[in-house]
Amino acid sequence: MVSPSRLIKAQVRDTSDQLGVTPRKLELGSELSSGIPRMIRWTFLVFVFSVPFDSTTFGFMSPSLSLAKLLGFLFFASCLTSPRKCFSRLPHVIWWFFGYLLIFLFSSLFSSEFFLQNILIKFLTRLQLILLLWVAYNLMQEEEITKNTLLIYTVSSSLLALVMLAGVAGFSEVTEYETFTRTTVFGEDPNMLAVKMALAVVMGIGIVLHKINHHSWEKILVIALLPSLIVGILATGSRTGAASLIIGSAVYLLPSGRARRKITTIVLAFFSLIALVYIVAHDSSSSSRWSQTYHEGKTSGRDRIYQAAIEMAKERPIFGWQPEAFLFELEKRVQERGTGLDPHNLYLYLLLEVGIVGAAPFLIGLWLCVQSAWKGRAGRLATLPLAALLTVLSANLAIIWMTRKPMWIVLAMTLAASHHRLHRYRTKHIAAVPTRSRA
Repeated sequence: MVSPSRLIKAQVRDTSDQLGVTPRKLELGSELSSGIPRMIRWTFLVFVFSVPFDSTTFGFMSPSLSLAKLLGFLFFASCLTSPRKCFSRLPHVIWWFFGYLLIFLFSSLFSSEFFLQNILIKFLTRLQLILLLWVAYNLMQEEEITKNTLLIYTVSSSLLALVMLAGVAGFSEVTEYETFTRTTVFGEDPNMLAVKMALAVVMGIGIVLHKINHHSWEKILVIALLPSLIVGILATGSRTGAASLIIGSAVYLLPSGRARRKITTIVLAFFSLIALVYIVAHDSSSSSRWSQTYHEGKTSGRDRIYQAAIEMAKERPIFGWQPEAFLFELEKRVQERGTGLDPHNLYLYLLLEVGIVGAAPFLIGLWLCVQSAWKGRAGRLATLPLAALLTVLSANLAIIWMTRKPMWIVLAMTLAASHHRLHRYRTKHIAAVPTRSRA
């Protein structure tokens, strides 16, 4: 008769081979991530709460001072008190992002001295964001931290939306155009703000649909806050935010979890998606902008920018146009001023900045995160990581979110989703193994 311990080890070994991890990691499960110091937990969650309110473009290394930046440095300082917990695992995905960063640095050696200051700021910012991915990935091995991160980000974004909709003097700003108006807060770009809120809505829908939190009051709170986020997205007049919201929400139509919950989840997700589309279509500002895009082809000049960017990528496909220098070349071709213009598309941005050689490692890193989120559908978070990731990736088709903290927190969550799946498998199968009879 095969002993239960041998049966468990055999199951762990087979599962680890299928998921591409070592048996040791699968056997330890959540034990490796347990015992995270309370100070690190709280500084991380407070930092997450401040992230939606941060409107700085260059993250931690921005010349301007922000609360999110101060809390970010405080969080990193607290991580140094327990490096074995915060830096215990280095996911192999990070090596691809480091590869991109090294190529970025190498390409910068050939840049003009005029660009060196901005290049240094961007290099240090991206380095810190990759470190944020590393630390957040280790912390999110613990499911409770992941759940609290989702809830806190949703609540914080809702408060931001309420401040904007309330028209608080000195914070909220309304810009009127011929056929529509756009609202923002703290001087944030309306598109960036809308994507933050869209990500919060997608997270909130996942909290409601899936068994992520143990307390019913948390789901009730999220349900109560979701309308403010949706109205906030509409108030920004951002087509990017609305489109990324619809794409992310549509992911919940994918089946996941136990069979008896699949139909309920799909039905709820379907009606939620229909409601979102209906609200967007019947908002005067949003429908006006979408109508102009469909009937008149108005894209706020993005069509000309994309065309010029594609032509530049064809001219120098291998190594690109060098960091910072390509922004001025693109502006020169589009508007003939040469003051700097980004291509409003992350993937074109990478090709112009470092070419195929530098863009490839970054895109491979993103693809591995997508794979991790897809495998994580069998975990406790179900399709939420995949929905959040596709929200971010689709938004990057029209904006550059690479230097925004929410993107890297989402990437960390998607990588941790595979770990949650492993822990769920281990717990399920250990409970299913019969104990040895004394007879």
